[in-house]
Amino acid sequence: MEQVKCPSCGASVGSGDASCRYCGESLSRSSQPNYSAPAQQPQVIVVNAQPNQQSSLPVYSSDKSKITAAILAFFLGGIGIHKFYLNKAGLGILYILFCWTLIPSFVAVIEGIIYLTMNDYSFNEKYNRRIA
Repeated sequence: MEQVKCPSCGASVGSGDASCRYCGESLSRSSQPNYSAPAQQPQVIVVNAQPNQQSSLPVYSSDKSKITAAILAFFLGGIGIHKFYLNKAGLGILYILFCWTLIPSFVAVIEGIIYLTMNDYSFNEKYNRRIA
């Protein structure tokens, strides 16, 4: 099948086609493009290739909030409350054991900033349970 260029968008289409499959411009049977009509902007149509399939993104239970974890880290992070909230009890106990050194307080402030800057997908992947 011979290919011709659409006068509107310049895409290659079959010579027997009545209209361009990309922009919808009607194609004349002559080989000369019609320059008298104003060129239309091509339409962009997004079509889901597999409409009957579910999304491939995992679903999480949202029982842990990154905002809550960050607030706990800022205000009670010196004694590891944010670690207990995130089901990291071993690290929470470690924070309690070393709270007198103030090192867990500094680490907790940094972790609070990390929780706030972390995107939702990464936070859910690390701290929330996967449902499906």
